[in-house]
Amino acid sequence: MPTAGELGVETDTGRVVVADGVTAWASLPVLARLAEVPGLIAAVLAATPDVVTAAANIALALGGVGVVAAPPESGSVIVFTDSAGRVLLSISPDGTVQFSKAFTAPAGTITMSMLSTDIQAGIPSALPVESGMLSGTVDSVGRIIAGTRVDGSQFGKGIPASPAAVNANYIITVEADANGSSQLFATSRSTGAKVQLTTVGQNTSPIIDSSDVVIFRSDQGDPVARRAQLCIPAAGGPSYPLLSEATSFYAVGDSLTAGTGSTVSGSGYPAVLAKLLGKAVANDGSGGQTSTQIAARQGGTPANVTFSGNSIAATTSAQTVTVSLDLLYGAAGAYSRTGTIGGLHGRLTAPSGSDRTAALSAYTFTRDTAGLAVSLTGATAFVPDVIANYGNIIQGFWAGRNDFDTISPSGLVANVQSMVNAMRAYQKRFWVLSIPPQSGETIGSGATRTKLDAANAALAAAFPDNWIDGAGFLRTDAAFTMAGITKTSQDITDIANGITPSSFRSDAVHLNDNGYLVIGTLVRQFLAQKGWA
Repeated sequence: MPTAGELGVETDTGRVVVADGVTAWASLPVLARLAEVPGLIAAVLAATPDVVTAAANIALALGGVGVVAAPPESGSVIVFTDSAGRVLLSISPDGTVQFSKAFTAPAGTITMSMLSTDIQAGIPSALPVESGMLSGTVDSVGRIIAGTRVDGSQFGKGIPASPAAVNANYIITVEADANGSSQLFATSRSTGAKVQLTTVGQNTSPIIDSSDVVIFRSDQGDPVARRAQLCIPAAGGPSYPLLSEATSFYAVGDSLTAGTGSTVSGSGYPAVLAKLLGKAVANDGSGGQTSTQIAARQGGTPANVTFSGNSIAATTSAQTVTVSLDLLYGAAGAYSRTGTIGGLHGRLTAPSGSDRTAALSAYTFTRDTAGLAVSLTGATAFVPDVIANYGNIIQGFWAGRNDFDTISPSGLVANVQSMVNAMRAYQKRFWVLSIPPQSGETIGSGATRTKLDAANAALAAAFPDNWIDGAGFLRTDAAFTMAGITKTSQDITDIANGITPSSFRSDAVHLNDNGYLVIGTLVRQFLAQKGWA
């Protein structure tokens, strides 16, 4: 006689017996329709007090859904058989499943390109032998919508799409396009308007957050670059990665980023970082710029541009414009940058000259191609191409050296935060470097050092997971070990005064090759610790 919790056959009578069959069935997670089996057994037991008769009836009931109780000598509790009684798969008392090799095809065949998201409405089920199916999924009325045939091939039937993701504003569905590819659609819950979000590739498994951003899996993403998951606005627009990519990097800042003081022109810490990573690191440093100018140049806080007559001319001739901020001027002089104004792409150019107040009204904008004149409502943001070119990748910010004493700590944080916000990834990955002191800004020297310390403290508090205190690290023994140099007596004095050691400086504030080597290496270590590169 079987022990409690088993289902089998008496060897002396050949009759099926049940010993606490409900528990036995409920403990087999591989069975389909688990929720139905205990109820089926319980119903038979309730209707048939005699346990022997009940056992026989249970066997018949289970057999009707393709489940057969096996004799104990078979070593199985339950078997699935074909119409000839041959075992297709069996389940041992411990729940182990075994498939018959004779009925396992070397490779299944797919008979449809996509199963709709309504698969969530299906019920995995043990199917009757006469169905010709080994296992499958049925809908709420018992129709087979997908499964595995006896020969191992796969069967699937398209069914209408159902909501895959829903929030307060949108219903997101996955539907097949004309080519049978999975595409995402968004339906506004307030207007009923439906928009196709994706048009290329296979796009599945969407979720939508409270800010109406849809996160989904796509074969258009690069798994190596962590783009297997993409994001797209539910209202429509270009997709972007879930995580900032590590395919290349972008560093923006002032002269410390530009590499002033390095013996190699245009070097600085980005060049060191590029060599250590073996990947490109774009250096967008511009000497003499404030954090506000840097944020405008990156696109975090765009400068506004005003055209005469509030109209962009139809020709490609340069138009003189007025800008709200002198974003394209620094220690190296004036320069230009491409971007868009009012949706029209072109080049914004700063004038040369020392009178930077007058320069605000002497910028020019040149559209790329001639066309119709574009009317504007007034001052319009200049959106630089930085975000279009680098918005998907990891970025680094080193700003504030030229305005920490004229801007509030909260204002400095706001400028850096605006640059973070401009990045396109859903989960933005970036680093923020601390502001180094000038040689005269020693500890306790006065208000300027107090402001510097307050600025760094504010940045560290605002970006604790992205903060790299490079300025502080340069005053440690580890920095000298990293650079492979020996500390001098002057370095010891500098460290005691809380300023950058002379061995790492080219002048009062800028670093030399040793200093940039340490900063670049420190950023590399930060990226490695984060698992970002």
